[in-house]
Amino acid sequence: MSLKEKLNNLYVYLLFGLAFLIPSGIYKLEGVIIALLLIIWIATKQFKEIFQQSILLPLFFLLYLVSLAYTENFSKGLTQIMMHLSYLFVPLILSSKLIDEEKRKKILLIFLSSTVLFIFIADLFALWDILKTGSYITRIGTADYYKFLSYGLTRVFSDWHPTLVSLFLIISFVITVKYILKSKKVFAIPLIAFIILNVFLLKSLIGILCLFFVICIFFFSLIKKKSYKFILVSIMIVLGSVFYFTNPFNIDKIEKFKKTKIEITDDEERRNVLSIRLVKWSSALNLIKGNPLLGVAPGDLKQDLDEVYKKNGFDYVAANRFGPHNQFLQILASFGFIGLILFLTITFLPYYNQIEFKSLYSWFLLITLMFFLTEDVLERQQGIVFFSFFYSLFVLKTKNS
Repeated sequence: MSLKEKLNNLYVYLLFGLAFLIPSGIYKLEGVIIALLLIIWIATKQFKEIFQQSILLPLFFLLYLVSLAYTENFSKGLTQIMMHLSYLFVPLILSSKLIDEEKRKKILLIFLSSTVLFIFIADLFALWDILKTGSYITRIGTADYYKFLSYGLTRVFSDWHPTLVSLFLIISFVITVKYILKSKKVFAIPLIAFIILNVFLLKSLIGILCLFFVICIFFFSLIKKKSYKFILVSIMIVLGSVFYFTNPFNIDKIEKFKKTKIEITDDEERRNVLSIRLVKWSSALNLIKGNPLLGVAPGDLKQDLDEVYKKNGFDYVAANRFGPHNQFLQILASFGFIGLILFLTITFLPYYNQIEFKSLYSWFLLITLMFFLTEDVLERQQGIVFFSFFYSLFVLKTKNS
């Protein structure tokens, strides 16, 4: 076997390793794997095979470089560039003719396996901790959590965010239905039940809503008669209403939402999950009004938002230095309408070239865009690498596509 063949094999195994790390609790090793993949990609001269689609995300990365020209906090701007390097490197390393449909399927199944393995470890740790201490409650920072719920469940791994984990579980749900359900029902059905249970245990409202929506679409697509579809929609509405009013998992955000009004406030007695979001969103919109074309630059965003929070008396969100908690507003406030238009073009342009609406890319896009509505997914390393990796994996042509 020649040196190039050995490097090509290593490249494929490193891709599998990256797919394993992305949803895991040890994701901080991703940078090492990406660096090794880039070295092999250059050494084997795969840059000669760059696909046209691989320049889309790097184009968006250019906005971070351009923002250095008008940022008031140069060091924070550089930090943002370093944090988002995956937009530049991941599409390049996945621009390879070594990736065929079979390898892409293996990558997806490895991602699924890793997600399930690490959430299973978290479940076991929570159970072991309860049996060891005799207590169901744990203190994280200044808040108490049930050990089987939300941050209490994900605390076994450092900075493993419940909302992102629920995102990975829903993607894993789609992969299971796509590749396992038809051929291995006996294995797939318990796996789907395990995934659904843990989405609820993580207590991410957007995760639960997204899962509910995805399941509805799956069932809706299977039913042919319009009358049955109407019945299905009615059943789902009833189930959703029952879940909201009974709140079987005792989700505190739902309970607080029931007892408070919808208003723009962060007052402890009056706020709920939506009112807090409205504070962040309205403050981000105020920034956008003053900088509609280019935004305030990503390095300045946190500081400028803090000033808006304090000016309007939103002391709680100012003290916690919250971002917009909406990826679209995050992009709009950072880069203006130029940045948002470019980002939306990048995400939807693949449909013009080759992607079909029934493809896995559509499921990936649907799920991530739903999470973008209430979360800054692309402001965390794990979310950035996840989006860069799967966007490139689904959009770039494979050897036999």
